[in-house]
Amino acid sequence: MLEKKRNTSDWMEIGRELLAHKKQVLAAYAVDSTGREKRAAQLFYSFAELTHKTKKSTARHLIRNYERFEASSMKDDHERAFTTNELTILAARTDDEVAEFVEPRNLTPEENDALSLALAQKELFQLPRGIGNCAHAVSYYAVG
Repeated sequence: MLEKKRNTSDWMEIGRELLAHKKQVLAAYAVDSTGREKRAAQLFYSFAELTHKTKKSTARHLIRNYERFEASSMKDDHERAFTTNELTILAARTDDEVAEFVEPRNLTPEENDALSLALAQKELFQLPRGIGNCAHAVSYYAVG
C-alpha cells in the first residue's frame, strides 16, 4: 500500500507527538545521572525510529521545528509556504526575519516576477561607480 506524501503540517504533528513522548520518557526516568539520561534518550530515539521511521537527527529537527513555530501567530503561513527542511533552516531566525521570507512565497507568479525584476534592478544600481550600463558591467566583470 502506498503511503501519501507528508506535508509540513503532518511533520509538525509528528514533532508534537515526539515531544510529548520525549517528555513522558524523561519523566519516567529519574535523570539523576548521565547514564540514565543517555538510556532515556536511547529509548526515546528507538521509539521515534520504530513508530515514525525517523532517525535521531530528524526527530531532533522535528521537535525543534514544533517548539519554534507552533506558538507563532504565522504558523499556518509557515506550514503553507515552507517545507520541513526550510523550517529547520529558519528555526534559528527571529520572527521578523522569517516573516520576510514568507512574504515573497505568498505572491502570485506575476507579482513574484515583478519582485525579481525590482531586486535585479536594485542590484544593478549597487554596482561600483563608473561602470555605466549593464553591457559594460558584464564586460567589466568578465574581463576582471
